[in-house]
Amino acid sequence: SQALETAYLILVALPLTLALLVGALSGLPHVGARVLREGADPAPLLKAALGGLVIGLSMVSWALPPLGLTVTVLLAGWLLGIGLGALVRAPRVEAAAEAE
Repeated sequence: SQALETAYLILVALPLTLALLVGALSGLPHVGARVLREGADPAPLLKAALGGLVIGLSMVSWALPPLGLTVTVLLAGWLLGIGLGALVRAPRVEAAAEAE
C-alpha cells in the first residue's frame, strides 16, 4: 500500500541513505590516507580523491558477477557502519565537550 511505502521510505530508506553518505564522506579520506606513505600529511581533498579512486577501482570486480556483488556489499556495509558510528557518536562527543 502507498502508506506503508511512504513510511518505509521515511523511517528506513532515508536514514540508511544518509548514514551511507556520511560514511562515504568520512571513509574515503581514511582509505586515501592509508594509500599514502607514512609521515605524509596531504590535503584532505587529496586523501578523499585517492580513497575514491581506490574504491572506484574496486568496482572493476563487477566483471565477475559474484565477486562484484560481494565487494559492493562489503564496501556498502563498511561505509554504512562508519556513517552510523559517526551519527551515534557525534552527540556524545559534543556533550562531553560541553561538560568540560
